[in-house]
Amino acid sequence: MNYQEFITEFKKWRVENNYPKRDFCRELLRRCRDDEGTVIVPSVFAYILKQPKPAMFLDSLFKKDSDITSNDPRNNTESSKPSDDDIRNTILNCTFEYIKANNRVPELRELNTGYNIKKYYSSEKELFEAVKEIYDVSEYVLNESIFTSEYHDELVKEVKKYKRFVITSAVVGKKCSKQFLGAIKNYCNRNNALCLILPCQDVYSRNKTFNYQMDPELKDFKFVYNDLYLCDNLYISNIRVSAKMINPNHGLSMMSVDASTIIGNPKQDLTYVGNAFEKRPRAIMSTGAITENDYSSDLYLSDRINRISELNHIEGAIVVEVQDDNKVFHFRQIQAGPHGEIDDLGKTYSQTDHCFTDNQLCLVMGDCHFTELQEQVFEEHKKLIKELDVQDIVLHDVISAGSISHHNNNKFLSKAIIGQEATLSLQEEADICADKIIELLHLIRGNIYIVRSNHHEHILKFLDEGRYINDPINKRLALELAMKVMDGDDAFKYLMMAKTDLRYLNQEDMDRIIFLNKMENKEIYGVTISNHGHLGSGGSRGNLQTYHKAFEKSVSGHSHVGQIFKSAYCVGTMSILNPKYVDGLSAWTHTSCLISRCGNRQLINFIDNKNGKYTWRLDN
Repeated sequence: MNYQEFITEFKKWRVENNYPKRDFCRELLRRCRDDEGTVIVPSVFAYILKQPKPAMFLDSLFKKDSDITSNDPRNNTESSKPSDDDIRNTILNCTFEYIKANNRVPELRELNTGYNIKKYYSSEKELFEAVKEIYDVSEYVLNESIFTSEYHDELVKEVKKYKRFVITSAVVGKKCSKQFLGAIKNYCNRNNALCLILPCQDVYSRNKTFNYQMDPELKDFKFVYNDLYLCDNLYISNIRVSAKMINPNHGLSMMSVDASTIIGNPKQDLTYVGNAFEKRPRAIMSTGAITENDYSSDLYLSDRINRISELNHIEGAIVVEVQDDNKVFHFRQIQAGPHGEIDDLGKTYSQTDHCFTDNQLCLVMGDCHFTELQEQVFEEHKKLIKELDVQDIVLHDVISAGSISHHNNNKFLSKAIIGQEATLSLQEEADICADKIIELLHLIRGNIYIVRSNHHEHILKFLDEGRYINDPINKRLALELAMKVMDGDDAFKYLMMAKTDLRYLNQEDMDRIIFLNKMENKEIYGVTISNHGHLGSGGSRGNLQTYHKAFEKSVSGHSHVGQIFKSAYCVGTMSILNPKYVDGLSAWTHTSCLISRCGNRQLINFIDNKNGKYTWRLDN
């Protein structure tokens, strides 16, 4: 076989074997040489092996413009080279197929087209814009390319048409919860509400192509990416908070100087910023998310924060209602139930367009302090209980015990003022509290749970310190209570059940008033309600951080401020917000908490308008 005959045969062999590349031919040549006798050697490779330097001879066959490569249809000869338009079309088609399969725009390095893409498109965004000119990608991809100034201007106009909003966040690159999505659509349709979504990044798995690539299932909702005022006193902030930030509200108090603030984050936290008494405290709240609880990552050092994020992730949202004066607003939290359903004010909204009434609600009322009660707030609570058909009630700090409080010990002027404006009789205080408890008991079908609270313990402290010896008004009652304590009774329970009108209730009603003792851990629908909030771990003061660690879900009181820290909720108070013993700035709120039968919780705020009327929802 001469050289020309070899070239003809080698070309024929390559055609028959789908044009093997040089590296493949090298490997085959090595095997033919090293495994002689066990490998069938093609005649063309037998010719190559006879050359003085077989490997170099083989390499020369694949050099540009050699006899072998001249007829390879994959080489860019003038006769076979595809046009630039053909290459662009191939790249665009490949990109579109990737978008359909992955619901996001790929990075250039992720595309395998066989061509140098950067020669034709300098960036992913340029490539994406070219794809959009040919294909309709709206069904497959959703990113910040829609975040234009025109989009925001239209959103501002749209917001003005609504009084009720559902506000949640979507973590970039994560799938939305379809059940929760369906329930939100059901809620919005039934309540004429507008759903607003705040994009939120998981910085550890952020895609470099677009900052915000979201599940296209959310394309029918409105996205907020600039500051957006819902009314004069509430706005949605565009500040970017990582989806994995443990305390998303931390350090944002300065953001709410002129209005309450909503930020997009998968956690549902709430804090208040203290204000002057004539002004309402300003709230900072995070939304919860409409996306699934998925923070998986192959980064070893991010595993800890991934697990913490998954633990604190809430599929939830904030319902906001704006009054006609554009100043007063109401907000409350909603969370997805086991099947994506959401509970709001005693109604359960499913993903299947159904709405059910929850007649097993529990209401944890703000600290009562019935002798310092804001009467209008109490009356609104009674309306809420009747309208929502609340089954059970939890009470904190029923009595203030100001008449015998150690805080006023040796404060003769303070006692004189109290004597003029209130009562110095513990019996009178107890009678006032009993009347209010009876009112509430007649409104419900279930039980009233009275939580052991610090103001109840003022009575025991009064007895233990012997201060009743110099108190002629309360001495006789105190002596009787002291004897009962020595017999093992609870002083506050005995005072209420044996020395007030509660003792005249029938046995069935008396059994519905349950005093929780200090060793009792009471749960309602999986929510711990037996901690007032004044006691923490190991004798320390109580706080929501401690309760978050201790309980899967909890609702406490004591601080007089509506708060949420992860799994721990706190109610406010029903007392007046500016008693004489409080000075300086205040964040006190008239806040109570609804617990639904699936364990979801809502903080309900009682807000006064310019006419002094208190409301707890949009006043229709």
